[in-house]
Amino acid sequence: MECRVLVDSDFFTMIAPCKNIDKEKEFVKSVFDSLNKKPCIHPFVAKEELFNNEVIKQLIDEGYITVIDYNSVFTEEWIKQQYIDDFITYYDYMNSEKIPSLSPEIKFSDIKRHHANKNMGEIHTLIFAHYLEIPLFMSNDKGAKKLAETKINSQHFSIDVKNVCDVFCMIKTSGSIELDTKVVRSILKQRKEWREQYRDCQPRSATQ
Repeated sequence: MECRVLVDSDFFTMIAPCKNIDKEKEFVKSVFDSLNKKPCIHPFVAKEELFNNEVIKQLIDEGYITVIDYNSVFTEEWIKQQYIDDFITYYDYMNSEKIPSLSPEIKFSDIKRHHANKNMGEIHTLIFAHYLEIPLFMSNDKGAKKLAETKINSQHFSIDVKNVCDVFCMIKTSGSIELDTKVVRSILKQRKEWREQYRDCQPRSATQ
């Protein structure tokens, strides 16, 4: 069973908003330890989207969060070109426009260049998840979930995209540990539908 999980920047930002570094580091660890998962992120996400999140930076430096290197994916040259082709297709699908390029032919440098509000981190990470066969992606982005379901998932392999509330419910229903209730409540209060979803999910022992 794959113990690695890929995580989006918006997921980490929500559970670690950098208001209390030490406390948030412990909360992040409690989330992934309870699921027996190793949190990993794409290098684009680390460099372009989470570079100013001190909680995540420290957890990377400590080795708790792994930044998966491009070289571990691009084991052959054709894979790199396939990656570019897939990125172009998914970018067009999610943004209804072509990715900006400095030349007629889109190059790897083009897809590594950050464009705000264009779902680039989600696209990069979903491609990694697909190529590395990592079946779980933690992201609050509904577009990422739709992309996985419509363009990537098949009868051979599928990626399950879970938002913060989905993950909290997984932990709650498993009964493995109890997350800090105050922290969970402060996160879920941001969205009414999440509060209702979490309220309705019950520990496994309570449903048997």
